[in-house]
Parts: sequence; C-alpha cells; structure tokens
Amino acid sequence: MPNTYVPAAAIGLPNRRLFLAAGSAGAVFGALSHAVAAPAVSPELLNLIETHRRAVGIRKRAWDHEDEALERFKRACKIFDIDGVDFNVNHPESTLTLLLDLLENEKLREFRLIKMGSSPAMRRRFDEMFEELRRDKIEHFETLLSEMSGLRESSGLAAAETAAEEAVEDALNILLKICGFPCASVEDTSVKAEYLVECVDEIGGDNVKVLLRSFAGRPLEA
Repeated sequence: MPNTYVPAAAIGLPNRRLFLAAGSAGAVFGALSHAVAAPAVSPELLNLIETHRRAVGIRKRAWDHEDEALERFKRACKIFDIDGVDFNVNHPESTLTLLLDLLENEKLREFRLIKMGSSPAMRRRFDEMFEELRRDKIEHFETLLSEMSGLRESSGLAAAETAAEEAVEDALNILLKICGFPCASVEDTSVKAEYLVECVDEIGGDNVKVLLRSFAGRPLEA
C-alpha cells in the first residue's frame, strides 16, 4: 500500500524549518515540546480558584475585624457585671443561671439561721422575700441585656459579625463551585485536586457530595 503524504503541520509535528532553525539537539527537543504542547487548563477553573483565594483573604480580614470588635464589646460590657459576677457576653443566659444559683445558696444559708420553731407565717414571708429578690435580679438582668444590644451596635460588633458571616458564605459558595467543576482534561483534574488538597479542612457535607458527583460528569445543581 502506498504511503500517503500528510503535511507535518497537519498532525501537530514540527516541520523542516523548525529543525533547521533550532540547530542543536537541545533546541530541537525544545521545538518539539512547544509543537506538542499540553492542553491548557480551563480558564474558568483557574478563575474560580483565584476568586476563592481572594474570598479566603477577605474572610480572614473579616474574622480579624470581628475579633477586634468583640474585644471592644467585652471591655465596654465590664460595666454590666452584677454582684461581682462577670457578664458572659458570649452566653448571657449562663450569667443569669449563675446569679440565680448564688441567690439560692444565699437563701439556704439564711434559712439555717431561722429557728426551727419559727411560725409558718415567718417561713412564708421568708420565701416571699427571696422570690421578690429573684424577680428583681431577673428584671435587672433583662434590662442590662437590652442595653447590651445597643452596645453591640455602637462597638461595631453587630456589623463585624454580619460581614464575617457573609465572607464565610461567599468563600463556601465558591469552593462548592470548584468541587462541582466538571474537568474536561487530566490537567483540569490535576489542578482541581491540588487546590482542593489545600482546602481539605473546609471540604465536608454538601461539598463532598458535589465533588463526588463531578467525577460522574454531573454538573453543579442550581
């Protein structure tokens, strides 16, 4: 069977002019490597990765700002300490629980001082007095809690928390898109895998499901 002539350029091989221009053997192999170049990585995938890197930086700065605002808020909340008890700004309900426990212990100590022979009316008055103290403490606590809400705004904590939540959500959504990106080449798969290794601590739940579906060629669902 006769050989059919096919131009070198038609099959992606370097032509004679490339060899003549290259000169040395090293340059010839260099010409070959340029002529048979590896497929380019998807620009869309690279853009997603770069966008996620920026989002991670924004998230880090948002967390730093949130920490700074929280410290300002905590310092301002020192005026809300009640009966020597530090107001827990992260879990205010625990402060109220501690206050009521202390009041109950005080009630028990006072009760031991009452003579066993005291009248029922005296014991009833004793219970009423501590019940009134209990209501006063709860009312005082709720007043301070209301004032604290305004302090969250003035200290910048409320805004910083919102910004941090949005930054976290943005970064997660972009990572979800990377996990679901349908790779069209070995190069795409390699770049995607290498980047996800960097983000492995953030991959879980929906990200894992989307990632596994992407291997089957199933696109990210809207």
